[in-house]
Amino acid sequence: MRRALVLALTFVLFSSFLAGCWNRREINELAIVSAVGIDRENGLWRLTAEIFRPLTVGGEGGGGGGGAGGGPVRQAWVVRGEGYTVFQAVRDMALKVPRRVYWAHCTAAIVGEEAARAGINEMLDFWDRDAELRRSTNILVCRGKAEDLIVANQGSLEKTVGLEVVGLKKTARADAHSRITSIHEFLVALAASGADPVASGLELKVMPEPPGLTPGGGGEGGGSQGGRGAGGGGEVKKQPMHVLRLKGLALFRNDKLVGFFEPKEARGLNWVQGDITSTVINVKCPLHPVKRDNNVALELFRLRTKLEVKEKEGRPEVMVKVKAELGLADQGCPGDLTKPGPTRSLERQAATVIRNEIEAAVAKAKNLGVDPFAFGEAIHRGQPKLWKNIEKDWPQGLKGLTVKIDSRAKIRRSALSNTAPQESP
Repeated sequence: MRRALVLALTFVLFSSFLAGCWNRREINELAIVSAVGIDRENGLWRLTAEIFRPLTVGGEGGGGGGGAGGGPVRQAWVVRGEGYTVFQAVRDMALKVPRRVYWAHCTAAIVGEEAARAGINEMLDFWDRDAELRRSTNILVCRGKAEDLIVANQGSLEKTVGLEVVGLKKTARADAHSRITSIHEFLVALAASGADPVASGLELKVMPEPPGLTPGGGGEGGGSQGGRGAGGGGEVKKQPMHVLRLKGLALFRNDKLVGFFEPKEARGLNWVQGDITSTVINVKCPLHPVKRDNNVALELFRLRTKLEVKEKEGRPEVMVKVKAELGLADQGCPGDLTKPGPTRSLERQAATVIRNEIEAAVAKAKNLGVDPFAFGEAIHRGQPKLWKNIEKDWPQGLKGLTVKIDSRAKIRRSALSNTAPQESP
């Protein structure tokens, strides 16, 4: 009896071991995608995948995917695929890679502007349907071709564009002039009847290379790509660098791109939705308003936003209430700005900046016929009977919506000093 029990337990353990390892994947057999660029040309989907290159981990072993001018060595290899469907483009890409293309760690899906304007429903369907892809992947829209951004980007501290997007997502909310959203958030807004999705805007900027760096990214006397080294000779010709930058927000109606919010308009949207951890508001010094360059920087510490919906003559009216608590970050004029008079002037100016940015964002949204603010959802929650009457005309009905803004600012602190450094007479 005991012998039979031991044999049975041994069989169960052995079966569990086999069941747990039957579909294992060795990491040295995988081509792990970090980011992918998505474009459409002549009716074809064109995918440009950035794949981690393990050989560059030690510092040498070949260049990355930088542009013609070199730049910091990237730990990435770029491969392309084309097809009439997204899935066909993925399979076309797989034929060019000597390893199994693995998508579970893809952190950024960057859509080209032309593809976004044509519609990305098929791409979203594939992403939501495939078991290996994840909804947590960040979605961004590139001004221009996504392929160019994936291939040419050189200016990051990170080794891949995908890792750079992950870092930018953590810091973007501290600036509030953009926002990086996931595919899950995009799909939720897409399914809502009273809201339209947004995605972060990206651009590739050309900047002069910092002095003292060779095109290979090393210092003076280093780098395998040339420079003033032991075996080199002559001056290194400086090449421009291509760097990735967040710029505003991309606005969608259903699955099609209709326009962009510029950075200040994007912050206007973030004011309404309360999606700001910190930002800087620049105002003029009230002690010397006539002089130029007498700027004062105010830092946001706390933000409270509330939407109130009322019915007026059968039409909805939205009141946006914004309360910002600020700190005095720096001043470009002499004097004490913590006294009641100057403080109240700074607060009024800050409240005006907030109101102007919200008004600019609302005006552009009305002009484009989109509702990134989710005003429709707010009306649905606050006035459900009224929403039934206007739902079929939304977001076109946004153009006739009355939006009132009550913005208030309060300066709570001035850090470690009350006054600017004193100058001798």
